[in-house]
Amino acid sequence: MKYKLRCLKTGDLIEDAYTLHHTDGALLRAEFNGPMDVKPLKGVWKYLDWIPTSTSNDYVAGTTTYKAEALGDALGMSDLWVTFHGYWPEKGAMCPTGSFKDMEAVPTIQRLHDHGCKGLICASAGNTARAFTHFCGLADTMPLIVVVGKDHGHRIWAKAGHPTDAVKVVVVEDGDYYDAKTVAKAIAKELTGWQMEGSVHNVARRDGIGSLILDAAFTHR
Repeated sequence: MKYKLRCLKTGDLIEDAYTLHHTDGALLRAEFNGPMDVKPLKGVWKYLDWIPTSTSNDYVAGTTTYKAEALGDALGMSDLWVTFHGYWPEKGAMCPTGSFKDMEAVPTIQRLHDHGCKGLICASAGNTARAFTHFCGLADTMPLIVVVGKDHGHRIWAKAGHPTDAVKVVVVEDGDYYDAKTVAKAIAKELTGWQMEGSVHNVARRDGIGSLILDAAFTHR
């Protein structure tokens, strides 16, 4: 594997097994070895050398960095650059659900495949669930269970005609996001080989969204 995980509390360096926790109260950070170069790929995969997966996949989500000349003129700034992560295909912004969460979902699905996970369980209040619903719908080899509180159920949608056979939604009656997380963890205990998505503890999510910093750095230099 091109990377290992560093515990930010103990300093331990460990092999990744879709590891979310090593020490209570501490995050893990992916540390990479070998050369790191921008790839001739799309979206987050341009920065594959900074993403904790073995390879890229066919799913595309990513940011775009461009010189905002009109806005810069209005603000009196001659060299204003914007890094935009949303859906603006004319500018090259490729987050199909309109949220930066797409940039987290794409590498997470590949990390799940890398470690032989059978399915994904995701507790959400909206954007995260939509992102994973979109891409797990395309990746029919990675089934998804989304758990949401009743007040957030209306936020889970996919565009007309988008494949959703691999996605199941569980709505917790009279529940909030905390309740959704509790139910999701209970479901995970009953499904061997399935994996909790992990939220902030998921290094693929953090490094996926972190690619916007790389895009800004490599575009404007």
